[in-house]
Amino acid sequence: MPTSPPVTWCETGLPVSPYTSAPSGAVIIPAGDDSNTPPAQSYTVQPYTTYWFAPGVHILSGGEYAQFAAATGDTFVGAPGAILDGQDVNDFAISGSGTSTNVTVEDLTIEYYTASGDEAVVGQDGTSGWTVEDSLIQDNPYGAGVEIPSNSTVTDNCLYNNGQYGYTDEGYPNGETNVTLTNNDVAHNNAAGYYDLPGSTVQCGCSGGGKFWDTINGTVTGNYIHNNLGIGVWVDTNNAGFNISGNYIADNWGEAIAYELSYNAQIENNTLIGNDWGDVQTNASPSFPSPTIYISNSGGDSRVASNYPGELLISGNNLSQNWGGIVLYQDANRICGFSADGTCTLVNPSVYTLSSCKANLNAASSPSQNPDYYDNCQWKTQNVTVTGNTVSLNPNTLPDVMSSGAADTCASANANGNTLCGMMGLFSYYGSTAPFIGTVQDTAMQTQNDIFSDNTYTGPVGFVGFNQGNVVSWSQWSNGFTYSGGGTFHAQDAGSTYAG
Repeated sequence: MPTSPPVTWCETGLPVSPYTSAPSGAVIIPAGDDSNTPPAQSYTVQPYTTYWFAPGVHILSGGEYAQFAAATGDTFVGAPGAILDGQDVNDFAISGSGTSTNVTVEDLTIEYYTASGDEAVVGQDGTSGWTVEDSLIQDNPYGAGVEIPSNSTVTDNCLYNNGQYGYTDEGYPNGETNVTLTNNDVAHNNAAGYYDLPGSTVQCGCSGGGKFWDTINGTVTGNYIHNNLGIGVWVDTNNAGFNISGNYIADNWGEAIAYELSYNAQIENNTLIGNDWGDVQTNASPSFPSPTIYISNSGGDSRVASNYPGELLISGNNLSQNWGGIVLYQDANRICGFSADGTCTLVNPSVYTLSSCKANLNAASSPSQNPDYYDNCQWKTQNVTVTGNTVSLNPNTLPDVMSSGAADTCASANANGNTLCGMMGLFSYYGSTAPFIGTVQDTAMQTQNDIFSDNTYTGPVGFVGFNQGNVVSWSQWSNGFTYSGGGTFHAQDAGSTYAG
């Protein structure tokens, strides 16, 4: 577990490029307007070619769609002081063609490109095997800094002050595998607050340090992810097999780590400090805690082929001075084919599809009439183990983040009922979609193998158990209790210590 940021590329600078002269056989790209060079004219770009950008500023005339195009096996390297400048006109800096694989981008400063939301300045339309390293990707005002397609590695970069994300794999194509984000400094993204903040133009749940979507086997290690206006690391919808470990995640507006509608992961040995102070200001449901590690309708499932089959382990993390703790939540209404869920679970995608789930669940008046579809069309928070984590909180040192003044500081939040500060949680709520009404709390609390144990709590950490908004004491949390509606919450945190 890091005691300080493992890398500080955005604060202290990247290493100076070793490419002081062009590598043998490289095509030299001079500074200035490069519109007539081979990589700027897609019909002349050649595979397995190295392009060396000379010192100075490189621009492209020709408008929005002018860009450097990559063919398979190409390498783009920069001399010391080489800058690719999109002039707030060009959408993309270095992009693929939908067929370009095994491309390398390194030792470049890339800035002022106007890729739109859910697009990336570097790597857009790359299909597989990209490597982006030792580069400063900054001040691109609308989209993401870098795309991470399948079998790709993004390492030792500063991803700073980009309009939406520092990194993403939400672009082209979907269905990525084996992606790696390691040793990067990811800072101050969603820079203009265009997405998801109070008064923002776009409310999409699509901003922050970065987001993974529909990706199998992701590695997120050794990064410094901080001061992003959104979630630090967001793994959202039908991802599986993620290793999120050894990161230093601090001072993000929202959660440090969110794992949503996904499967099978190890979230270990991260240092998480000062996160989620901003998101609590806009929490539409004061009865819902704002967590630091948020597990939403996600868990271990051995039927989903990935790393870590059947387990979701949260272990050895240090959470200090965040607004909230570790929350395991199951939304009773997150069901394939219902509500806003335009995608389906991965447990058996040849059987449980949008159409089959909707048809079979509509035909049932209760779960007992169609138990297979009840079990497999709903994303479940199951087989989650939360163990060996340290959670500390001194509410008097947290800032007043609420809008109505000093009475809304963390120190007084729980007393005045405005919001929930410092909460751990394992809960669902009373579902409203037939045939799931009133069923989820009992199954989630009793039969889905979610376990807290051997954790250390220092300060007035609180707990939400069984039902959304149901704050319970340490005694109830650790010994179990019968809910007023008749359900049973099993004892949690065997072997843990609590010094409130």
